[in-house]
Amino acid sequence: MTSAAEFRPADWQARDQALDPRRSFIVQAPAGSGKTELLIQRILTLLGQVERPEDILAITFTRKAAREMQQRLLDALLEASRGDAPGGPHQQTTRRLADRALEQDRRLGWKLPENPTRLKILTIDSLCTALVRRMPWLSRFGSPPEIAEDATPHYRRAAERIVERIRRNGPGADEVAVLLRHLDNRMEVLRDLLADMLGRRDQWLRHLLDREQDEARQILEQGLRSFIAAQLRSVAGRLTQSLQAELAEPLAFAARNLQAQDGLQLPWFLRQRSFPPPEPGALTDWQALADLLLTKSGTPRKRATRNQGFPPGGGATDQRMKQAFERQLEELAGLPDVCLLLHRTRELPRPRYTGSEWQLIEPWSGCSP
Repeated sequence: MTSAAEFRPADWQARDQALDPRRSFIVQAPAGSGKTELLIQRILTLLGQVERPEDILAITFTRKAAREMQQRLLDALLEASRGDAPGGPHQQTTRRLADRALEQDRRLGWKLPENPTRLKILTIDSLCTALVRRMPWLSRFGSPPEIAEDATPHYRRAAERIVERIRRNGPGADEVAVLLRHLDNRMEVLRDLLADMLGRRDQWLRHLLDREQDEARQILEQGLRSFIAAQLRSVAGRLTQSLQAELAEPLAFAARNLQAQDGLQLPWFLRQRSFPPPEPGALTDWQALADLLLTKSGTPRKRATRNQGFPPGGGATDQRMKQAFERQLEELAGLPDVCLLLHRTRELPRPRYTGSEWQLIEPWSGCSP
């Protein structure tokens, strides 16, 4: 015979500690590991001690999760009231806590199984709505508020109010004026950009609030570098090893000729017989490579000319390099996805802001909402 204790999970002690209502816990675990069951057990623990079920508040992200938690709590109470035999250690713990909750229920006359709405399991939106409805004078709402499924119109209205500050000379008017000059006084463009930022505020707001300017600049520039590196890794990952190997020597040949004729510069290939690394510091090398291999529209060039570092005439070596380069252009033409990624490197921003660029960002980087 084996005891139930032998089937306990390796972290059973941590789970037991998490049931202590006098302490706070953050529970991190993969899907299916019992996080919801642990939360239900903690609520049952509290139900065995509070005077009113409404004293307990559980908050979830979705209505589906809220419904599931409420149903599992009711199931635990109903199974305990029927005296159903629990299964493994998890269920036995749940049963023990549910028994205590039912005892408190009977003592104080809650009748939770008949009144499940007394279990306050809400989404974040529902909680906020409930708070606003209880404070009509402070909220200044003329009617009961509703959750907006699409907040885009509200973001646009908020952005319009920011832009309107320049007309009223309100707070932030100078900063709005700087942005408008940058955008050629196109107020609609500024409004749309601000509205889009508001819709994505979860991605940037927490990184910039209450930051010093130098720290904010470091954070934003690190974001630039991370974005550039990800794009360059996409390009490098799609270039075949054979294409890189075959292009290395012709590119070094072209780099020497271009340096001599003061044309398109390929400094990386003057030093190395390999492709540049997919790093922000090598961005200009990738952009120069794109200009050499692709037309302005992003399609592979068809011929190697003086502008690409392959002057006409020359000896046998010159002709061999030119032919090798044109063969690789033909191979590149069969890789449209690679051409597209390489073409997009031309549009990537610099990994650091210039003085004028930071002047546009600086007034907004440390602002509070």
